Amino acid sequence: AAIIGLDGARPDLVKMWADEGKLPNIAELMERGVFMEAIPSMPHTMAGWNCIATGARIGTSKISLGLHILGEPITSQLGGTATDMKYCKAETLWQAAARAGKRSILFNYRVRDSDTPGAIPVKNGINVSPGEEPWATPPEVGEELEKALGPRRPRDQEWEADVSAHLVTHYEWDLFMMHTHNIDGVQHRYLYYTVPSLPGWTPEKGEEARKMVLQGYRDSDRLVGKIAKVLGDDTLTVVVSDHGNTVTHTQVLINNLLVKEGLLKVNFRKEAPRARERGRRRGRGGQPYEVDLSKTKALAAGQWHIYINVKGRDPGGIVEPGREYREVQDRIIKLLYDLKNPKTGEPCISIAVRGEDAAGLDYYGPSGLYGDVVFAARPGYTLDPPVTEDLLILKEQPGVARHGMHHPTFRDVHAVCIMSGAGVKKGHVRDRPIHLTDMAPTVAHIAG
Repeated sequence: AAIIGLDGARPDLVKMWADEGKLPNIAELMERGVFMEAIPSMPHTMAGWNCIATGARIGTSKISLGLHILGEPITSQLGGTATDMKYCKAETLWQAAARAGKRSILFNYRVRDSDTPGAIPVKNGINVSPGEEPWATPPEVGEELEKALGPRRPRDQEWEADVSAHLVTHYEWDLFMMHTHNIDGVQHRYLYYTVPSLPGWTPEKGEEARKMVLQGYRDSDRLVGKIAKVLGDDTLTVVVSDHGNTVTHTQVLINNLLVKEGLLKVNFRKEAPRARERGRRRGRGGQPYEVDLSKTKALAAGQWHIYINVKGRDPGGIVEPGREYREVQDRIIKLLYDLKNPKTGEPCISIAVRGEDAAGLDYYGPSGLYGDVVFAARPGYTLDPPVTEDLLILKEQPGVARHGMHHPTFRDVHAVCIMSGAGVKKGHVRDRPIHLTDMAPTVAHIAG
């Protein structure tokens, strides 16, 4: 089984351009297999690649941007690592493969361990991670790749395709998993101006944006073609994304709202902020302010969570469990639902629930692991946690395309999944979406 991960690929754009003949390699896989939309995990990227690798929801894997590190102050959350094996509680496909005596190769897959520098070792396999140092385990694989293909060129799709093809033709393997970030980066920059009705659009910007987004998908199509060509007919070939992407026009700064409501107290620093630790956040490192926990009842983190500073649960907690805790929860939920765009009158939030009611959003587990309030943005809006000195809650933000803070049933953020190979129907388009949790068990079953 070979899984080719295209970060951010939208199923509607993939199908449209494949049907139009603009993505010939992906179109060939669709003709030989099954095309599906997939509902992503929340909040998409970090949880998405973990979900693809494990088949587990966030409440089971315990991996998601913004999850609180239990036993530490509410200012300490998991940061931008998709699959931090230090915290992951679910078995990955490559771990299951090793258990079955099979060999795995990972290339540029979003996995690391915040306690282990460089590419983490994969039992009974190879891990090549171009952005890490050391960048390959075993190390001799990196040396051999540089000898064969020259110096590393991270985020260069031609190089990523060449490395992938080299790995699957020069080493033994039963499971190959790779990831490329090209499409997501292009969409963040250009997707907004493909929509003529949005503020700031001009015909010139629209034409440039359409060409650039299409070029991003074409570049990834060539990568898919180069890898698929050397995989062989007996391989289950999967093309999958972690999420889609959607245009947004307004930024919502939730922590500014909490400050104005007296629920959050911050002190701005005069000196430059210290760098943020990779894989986790401590004390809001990297921000130009410090959170005063002695006067803070709630703090927004990541893009989905608001943590209440609970006495006895959280170091520095000031909110009494029980009645006061419930009152703060309900007050925050009302504030979120009352938050409206003054120009249109429309709400900015699609859903806000108590943390204990968030199992339907994949959040379940011990109190304090995920938000005491879990919420999501309406289409067109982004949710961001920084506090700014102007304390503006809503800011116009034209030219932006985002993901990660929208409810996963929203179609623009759906992921794509294409499967081709032995045991898979040919030329079939599924009429209803799967969930990304379906990926790992399906691959494991077909691959034995």
